[in-house]
Amino acid sequence: MAGQWWSRARDGQVRLRLAGTEAATILGLVREMREVLDGPADDPIMQRLFPRAYLDPTEDQAETTWRALAGPDLLRDRLDRLDRLTAVLEPVALGERTEAIALDADAEADWLCVLNDTRLTLGTAIGIRDDDEDDLDDPGDPDEMDDDDPQRPARYLYQVLTYFQGELVEVLLGSMPEAGLDD
Repeated sequence: MAGQWWSRARDGQVRLRLAGTEAATILGLVREMREVLDGPADDPIMQRLFPRAYLDPTEDQAETTWRALAGPDLLRDRLDRLDRLTAVLEPVALGERTEAIALDADAEADWLCVLNDTRLTLGTAIGIRDDDEDDLDDPGDPDEMDDDDPQRPARYLYQVLTYFQGELVEVLLGSMPEAGLDD
């Protein structure tokens, strides 16, 4: 199974093909994600990235304890993923030709998590909510938006990221056994 960016080689390894400009764009998003993660915890985007563990409002003390114990590790994990992607993307972003990047299982997880976080961040910033099916299915066709609409570039980027992440998921799922098969 192969797509525009993602493919699986015969040896089973997932590969990503990026042009320098594509890598530079993703690198810019990775750097913006770092800025978001360095921001205040009460920011709506941070609340989307780190939702409450205890949904019951009477469990505020348990939530506070959980955030104090788990929060730093969850944040560190996200920052480490960004660092690993930065290290991979910087040399490609400087180049002028398309590069193939081979991913191991850890790198696959890094890409999935960072792409998911980036889409959540961008979606929150442009007002896409998980409780609005129409927003999830169609954040708005950028080609049908006014040229002077300030959300047009962000909505277009959201759609490209959705496609980019979807292509990776399809490649990864293509290697999974079909459910219900007996040995």
